Amino acid sequence: MIYSELSRIVGRQSMLKIEILAYALCEVPSENLEYLNMSDIRDILRSCKDTEIREDFRDYVVKSLSMECPICTSSFPRSHMEKMFLCDHTCCLDCIKIYYRSTVKEIGDPKALKRLTCFIEQHDILDEVKLNFFQYLGAKVSYNSSI
Repeated sequence: MIYSELSRIVGRQSMLKIEILAYALCEVPSENLEYLNMSDIRDILRSCKDTEIREDFRDYVVKSLSMECPICTSSFPRSHMEKMFLCDHTCCLDCIKIYYRSTVKEIGDPKALKRLTCFIEQHDILDEVKLNFFQYLGAKVSYNSSI
């Protein structure tokens, strides 16, 4: 039943990949599965071809479903994590919203805007990315204002 449902949603997949996914789901803490969605499953299953299943596929699945947020230290699926706009640091969606909202309130001058670029290190906001950065930031700060 799982195989036929997943095949309907993500396309025909190798039975072996489905089995590995099922075993990996058993290793993931149940609280992580609260945020799991079908796009996570689709991305995981499509990460390798049926004929070339990687040896570390199970570990990849577990890691993809159990990424730790460095701010709140909770674990989430990859889809619930957000990469900072100007670097590769990631944190959960809730923490990134809280970080941006609290940091925006503390900005007092244009030089302090660099604090918005990352929760770990500051980056220069180059002229060619300013518009995109501020559009991204505006979307993150205004999205779901209950946080």
